[in-house]
Amino acid sequence: MILKSKLLKDIFDKDEDINPYALCTNSVYTQRGIKPPAKIVRAVSFTDLKPLMTLNNSGDIGASSREAVLRSVKEDSKALSLASPELKKDRGVVLAAVTQDGMTLQYASVELKNDKDVVLAAVMQDGLALQYASVALQNDESVVLVAVKQTGLALQFASADLQNDEYVALAAVTQNVGALQYASERLQDLRTEYGF
Repeated sequence: MILKSKLLKDIFDKDEDINPYALCTNSVYTQRGIKPPAKIVRAVSFTDLKPLMTLNNSGDIGASSREAVLRSVKEDSKALSLASPELKKDRGVVLAAVTQDGMTLQYASVELKNDKDVVLAAVMQDGLALQYASVALQNDESVVLVAVKQTGLALQFASADLQNDEYVALAAVTQNVGALQYASERLQDLRTEYGF
């Protein structure tokens, strides 16, 4: 990414209180010798210019609007990590992130980590996102099956009961034989019966 320092200076000089954009993580500030306004904490994403993330009175990072965060999350799902706590509770924003990268479930609110539809969307994209699901959903056979069929190694994040379930363990091992190490000892002892 090559940006001219004049362009950056013009962006920052327009409005020091509420700039519409912030720079990416490459720290072009220091490369070009330009100091950003104090309100800029960091950019939403890793590409070019994104909506400004500012420090609010409570010390949380928040975006100027739901639409700006939703737009950023659609471009780079990891932008969810910078969203305000209110937007991390927003089902639409979180679904937009987890359908692109299931691992962004880690940034969702506790309530949404317990929302079956949100967690299913996350584990369909990346089975390992099961580690960020609520304990209740890590014990939900339908959720765990989707996760282990996507990534067998997700079995390590399933409840002990489901690690001991022959059907779940077989689905995991069928996807990745290395998942056997996460099955219960009882099932590991039966591995010769299943031919693994």
